[in-house]
Amino acid sequence: MKKPGHLYKEAGPMYEKLYSLVENGIRDGDENLLAVLANAYWDYRKASEVLSGRGPVLAGETMVRKNPAFDIVKDTVKIIESLSGHFGFSPKARNEKMDLKGEEKDKLDALMDG
Repeated sequence: MKKPGHLYKEAGPMYEKLYSLVENGIRDGDENLLAVLANAYWDYRKASEVLSGRGPVLAGETMVRKNPAFDIVKDTVKIIESLSGHFGFSPKARNEKMDLKGEEKDKLDALMDG
């Protein structure tokens, strides 16, 4: 597995986990989308930490404004939802996969069960 160059170093472990779930179904270009998903997850985690520590509103001496981390969380959730469906990680995609494969337990469920 060759990781795309635009993959964040910190997102590497998530990329590897995701890749292991889809490696048999990976197509040309999917590595790049998988890297975008892993990067978005990393951005989401970091922005969520900022929100958790400082809150959604930043108050200065003369003004109050929205914490920019709030928009990062909102935007990355959209990316994660979209690409999760593309790779079959969303509940809807898993249900469709189960419909196609019968009662076979998918890899994501197996991973989540330990």
